Amino acid sequence: MSDAALVFGGGANFIGASFMCFRFGDTFVGIDWGGGYEKRAQDGPQYEGPLDHLLLTHGHFDHVGLVPKAARRWPNASIWATADTLALSTWLWNDSLYVAERQGRPMPFSSADIASAKERVSCVSYYQTLELGPDLMVTVYPAGHILGACSFKLTYKGVNYFVTGDISFTDRNITPGAPHLKLPHCAVLVRESTYLGKVTEMNRAETKNALLADITATLRKGGKVVIPALSIDRAQDTWAILHEAGLTKKWPVYMDGGYAVTRIYTERASNAFMLKHADRVRNEEMRYALRSSPRAMIVIASSGMLNENTPSYWWTGELLSDRKSLIAMVNYQHPDTPGGRLWAEREKNWVTFGDRLVENRAALKKYGLSAHMNHEEGDALEERMRPELIVYAHGEDDAITAYVTAAGSRPTRTKAQVGQEVLL
Repeated sequence: MSDAALVFGGGANFIGASFMCFRFGDTFVGIDWGGGYEKRAQDGPQYEGPLDHLLLTHGHFDHVGLVPKAARRWPNASIWATADTLALSTWLWNDSLYVAERQGRPMPFSSADIASAKERVSCVSYYQTLELGPDLMVTVYPAGHILGACSFKLTYKGVNYFVTGDISFTDRNITPGAPHLKLPHCAVLVRESTYLGKVTEMNRAETKNALLADITATLRKGGKVVIPALSIDRAQDTWAILHEAGLTKKWPVYMDGGYAVTRIYTERASNAFMLKHADRVRNEEMRYALRSSPRAMIVIASSGMLNENTPSYWWTGELLSDRKSLIAMVNYQHPDTPGGRLWAEREKNWVTFGDRLVENRAALKKYGLSAHMNHEEGDALEERMRPELIVYAHGEDDAITAYVTAAGSRPTRTKAQVGQEVLL
């Protein structure tokens, strides 16, 4: 009987509060410790067991947002991440603390916790192999999701366990896609399921063309374009798309929020040099002046899911009733966020936005500039790895259930669920 097992504390059959923990003999290896969007996940992962090592896949909130809390909870656990993930995570932790203090909300960690967590992180490089214990090795691979994102191969007693994390195989303007790995003797594949069962309607090139065409049409009729974008990666990728198409030279393009992340990308990403030319909204006075200006323009604003009291929330509230303007959504919208709720009401003439009822006159469109593998790429990954067991996580419960039910019994497939141990 195997002495290996896996349990999820979050990010299982939903997106948010990501955490999984492998038990290899007497050694416990966790992956990520993220913040949540849904009420059930807002306090973070649900796990009270031991933890010897914590591996971080990438610097998004739902994967590393509460790492300082975990570092305090397990003071002797080692923490491992790429240097790029550490840079992005440090910004994220400090920004979360700053926003919470401004809004009068309690935070589960302090600035001292952030400093302690940062100091404890050991940086790793792609293709590096770590020895974490007797017969236990971890190899780091690029995941292509954002700057510094990685997948992990855990090898215990000669058996391979592969965890994709959030992964993308598509080369984007700044971030290259993940390699198409083949692993011999892959016993278990733990894969993300963000787009499991969803048909890919347009590839990236087609999506970029549609976005650029709609933006150009809006600008030519004198309208404004607001692009709510995740501060980490999506804002930078979107600006690079506009720059590649020449729009940053023809029209005013501003980045409102998350500019510290753009500096990190400019300094650390090998092909992000063009970002140093990005203009930014420097203060509220400038924001109001741009809104009042009759000029057509583009504003890339954080947060990507229109969280309250953020630049994108403000710009969307201002432009929703402007029939000449375009609100272009370029990333996933969790249904429990303002962006997700607005998208759900997109066909209505009047929409609830915050505490207001707003006439819905602007064009509201979504463009799939995804940094996740699509359904077809997931199938191809499974075929390359040929695992004995596939665990589906980080996706929608109904989609995972439907896919696992229809896919058959070879190989064995199972849906990740919080608190349910899977023997490996």
